[in-house]
Amino acid sequence: MSAVGYLGRATGTLRLCNFRPLAPGAARWLSMEGLKEMPEREKAQEAVYFNKEEEKLLRGVLKKIKSQADKVDKHAAAGQDAADLSALKEIVHKYNMSQEDLAALLTWKHS
Repeated sequence: MSAVGYLGRATGTLRLCNFRPLAPGAARWLSMEGLKEMPEREKAQEAVYFNKEEEKLLRGVLKKIKSQADKVDKHAAAGQDAADLSALKEIVHKYNMSQEDLAALLTWKHS
């Protein structure tokens, strides 16, 4: 490599020095030194975080798809709502829930 100039600190003069180029991997080990593989705990935390974010996004997509399907095919939507209500009543019949509570529970399920 050609000479590179720099300003000397003590004298304030311009000095020229010859520098050799580094081997292809020589500079990289300096930047990677001290960087260890991510510990298992951090990997697990990262996976949990991204799984939750994906779940939120997928729930949003599912909500949009359901609302669009309900608008397009109202007959099928009414049939599905009746089937959901019937299945819910079978599960919670022993609690004697009101119709408003059942409707709220179904709304919560689909949100």
